Amino acid sequence: MAKTPTLNAGLLAGSADALRLIADALPPRTSIRQVLAILEVFAANAAGRSITMSDLRESASGVKSGDDVKVVGQSIAKTFEVFYEPTKANPDWLGWVRQELDESDRRVKYLKLTEKGEMVAVMIQTALTKGA
Repeated sequence: MAKTPTLNAGLLAGSADALRLIADALPPRTSIRQVLAILEVFAANAAGRSITMSDLRESASGVKSGDDVKVVGQSIAKTFEVFYEPTKANPDWLGWVRQELDESDRRVKYLKLTEKGEMVAVMIQTALTKGA
């Protein structure tokens, strides 16, 4: 007989706290795909892995190739900009991520967390693990 899964109230409360932190820090009308993308960057950086916009395109679409990747990927690439360091033209960007060029192939740009981005990632991780 299959065991019925039980709910973990602490884990769910931690997840709600983490999502609340994200929601409070992000501009209104931020999409779930944008949240997924920044969490992917947080996870990759925490694991010491390099991640590029191409990686995010594939992850956000859930598709490895074809037209769906192109459409969803273009959308993610454009909407992900809100996480970059502010510029004169875009002073409201959050400053959580910067791009670093690959020294051996300058066409490749890695997404790296800024100090501010690392602080946000730690706050989310703390909220998630609080109830675990």
